[in-house]
Amino acid sequence: MIARYARSLAVVVFILVVSQTVFAQTSVTIQSVVPDDNQGTFNIAGTNFCAAPTVTLSGQTLPVVSSTPMLLTVSKPVLTPGTYYLVVSCGTLAGRTAYFDVAVGAIGPKGDKGDTGTAGAPGTPGGQGPAGPAGPAGPAGPAGPAGPASIMGVGTRRGPSSMPTPTLQFLATTITVNVGIGQPVLVSSQATLGTSGTSTATGLRLWICYQFSGGTLTPAHDSDWITVSASPAVSAPPSLQPYPLTDLITGLPAGTYTVGMCGQLFGSTGTWNAVDWSYTTVQVLPANTITN
Repeated sequence: MIARYARSLAVVVFILVVSQTVFAQTSVTIQSVVPDDNQGTFNIAGTNFCAAPTVTLSGQTLPVVSSTPMLLTVSKPVLTPGTYYLVVSCGTLAGRTAYFDVAVGAIGPKGDKGDTGTAGAPGTPGGQGPAGPAGPAGPAGPAGPAGPASIMGVGTRRGPSSMPTPTLQFLATTITVNVGIGQPVLVSSQATLGTSGTSTATGLRLWICYQFSGGTLTPAHDSDWITVSASPAVSAPPSLQPYPLTDLITGLPAGTYTVGMCGQLFGSTGTWNAVDWSYTTVQVLPANTITN
């Protein structure tokens, strides 16, 4: 049995990074502002404009007519001659807001350059004062109180995997934990699943799930599943593969919970009809220890 071999191997825990795509932010710039009196608009040339910027002129919001990364067209209000402060903002991150002075009406001729002022005489550098004597060492302070535990509880359980079905259910062996207010729960779980069929088994979604005592089985992050498949069997023994998953469960009310890997078939092909051993490890962490 593969289960016997699995018991003799070190458990390798793969960390599932549930990532959301992070878009690079580049600086917004304004290079020129040209009025179009026929259309009643300003054409703003620059770089890195977003699709829906906020544009104000001396505090007045200007409706955006169109936007491309290098050209904005905004409505031009009725203005008296003067200089106005234009702001284009694509968010609160550094570099995502640009500023520009817009002159409306006739611009007078450039004035004459003023005379260069006389440089002041440099001051006399002060002398370096002597170093003071070292003070006596202070007495040792009392020992501080012991800090909170880095882990409130930890455990591992091993057992047979369960066959996946179209109904959401635990596929790996589970662990029951007691969770206090604000305590996050780190769960690493692995099920060994496969097929004895000659075609690939597909359409299996996997999550880390929790279930309040007597409550509903719930994925930790419902929209962040992984979809897996199993290769067809090429000989009499079934094709089996371990599927590891790790996730952090947060925001649980205090209580008793069952945790582990869960799964559900969605539009599957082939046959998921072979299982072997599974492992689940859980750590209950102190409150306010999550790293963003």
